Amino acid sequence: MQGIDLKYKANYYSILLLGFILPLFKEIIPVCILVFIITSFLNNRWKEIRLTNYKKSILWLTPIFFVSLISIAYSENKGIGGMNLETKLSLLAFPIAFQFSKLDFKKTIAPVLKSFTEGVFVASILVLIHAFSQYYYSADTTNLVYSKLSIFSHASYFSMYLCFALSILYYYAFSPSKSFYLKPVISFFLIVFFTTIIVLLSSKSGWIILLLIHFSALTHWIIKHKNFIKGGIALIAVISGTFLFYTFSPTMKTRVNDLFYNVPEEIESTRFSSTQSRIFIWEISLDLIKEKPLFGYGSGDSKLALTKKYKNQNLGFLLDKQFNAHNQYLQSTLDAGLIGGITLLLLLFVPLIMCFKNKQVLYAIFIGILALNFFSEAMLETQSGVIFYAFFNTLFFSVLMQQKSKNLVISSNHLS
Repeated sequence: MQGIDLKYKANYYSILLLGFILPLFKEIIPVCILVFIITSFLNNRWKEIRLTNYKKSILWLTPIFFVSLISIAYSENKGIGGMNLETKLSLLAFPIAFQFSKLDFKKTIAPVLKSFTEGVFVASILVLIHAFSQYYYSADTTNLVYSKLSIFSHASYFSMYLCFALSILYYYAFSPSKSFYLKPVISFFLIVFFTTIIVLLSSKSGWIILLLIHFSALTHWIIKHKNFIKGGIALIAVISGTFLFYTFSPTMKTRVNDLFYNVPEEIESTRFSSTQSRIFIWEISLDLIKEKPLFGYGSGDSKLALTKKYKNQNLGFLLDKQFNAHNQYLQSTLDAGLIGGITLLLLLFVPLIMCFKNKQVLYAIFIGILALNFFSEAMLETQSGVIFYAFFNTLFFSVLMQQKSKNLVISSNHLS
């Protein structure tokens, strides 16, 4: 019995560690994943695997990996395809590990989310310390914003982590839990603190999602408590703060204005904004998809096809950095055609529909944050994006299927 308890604890603390480390040190995340996989296999009653139908359903999350694997077969550059598949390995590893693990995910999810929120807080403190130390020696304010501020991952990815942590704080503020309880003062401080970091990171998708989270949370609070005066004041404060920051922050004004600038008709050898660059990339990606709509170019050749287009159109600023499609929907369709694109959409919208049916609010918010970020970044092509998606998506889906399985058992008992 002690041996079984030890295995369970090892598996439990390994998943907590993984949640904490995820927003921090990319270099040691693979080691943490390996530890979690090993402890998941050890923490298992092998005879019970065939009896847990909800765990079998976890494997429904693996098609993206297998579609990428198949697309390598008709790709000429299998080296690039293999590297891409290696990046996506967690899309297969997590569902298998979760299937074997004996953890009660319904009880485990709150501690994991709390551990992740703590990791985001520590990461935020460390990036601020680094930013202000750099500013102290250089007096350069750019050290306090965007890519120079985000030292652990790209600003867009760190903004995504922060937005998700912010959603977690709001969720448990409205639905308190013994496994995730924070005093209202601490929750308020963290919400303000995370909001400040997201603003400083200057990710446009991060700003948009941030405003959606605040407006949704405040609207929910107003409806729930019917306190229109306090709620209205809070909404006005958010709107006023956004307007003031836009007015007095050159960085924010420049990045927001970029959204409304037209791409010049004549392409010159100048450096375009990130928004303009994305528009070029999306147009090229759509042209390439039209040429091979059904099966795409293969996981290894899609990047080469993009690079060739950059070269032919004299887009040296894109060619130098070998940019991918910067949109996960387009990237998946480039790699594996409509099959890849539809697979991705199904793996987003089917769980989303299930969330609404089973009232899994936080899972729905998680999918929403991902779906919006997929428009501006090919997040499943990088470690920072794919591990975040694979880990939390598998965790939420496991809880969802566990709840559905329990409801079916209760229903059958009532019928009998």
